[in-house]
Amino acid sequence: MVDTTQTKKRPATVASGSVAPAKAPRKQASGHSTSLDIPHYVMDQVRDYLAEHRDIKFRNMVLLGFTKLELQIEPEDLKPERQRGVS
Repeated sequence: MVDTTQTKKRPATVASGSVAPAKAPRKQASGHSTSLDIPHYVMDQVRDYLAEHRDIKFRNMVLLGFTKLELQIEPEDLKPERQRGVS
């Protein structure tokens, strides 16, 4: 049996045997990036909500929650991505 916990990933190779070029970094929204430890029962509800509201992203939910705490959020940041810049 092979212990897969100790295997190392090797870079992908192209047909000529050379190492494939690295992928471009993922484009991220400008601003601050953070990670949160959210209880499973909350994430279950979040996933259900997002599945029903495909135009809303988790980011929108968090920013909307900040407005409930009376933090000032730019109206443009509360719009779903596809509606930004649309008047």
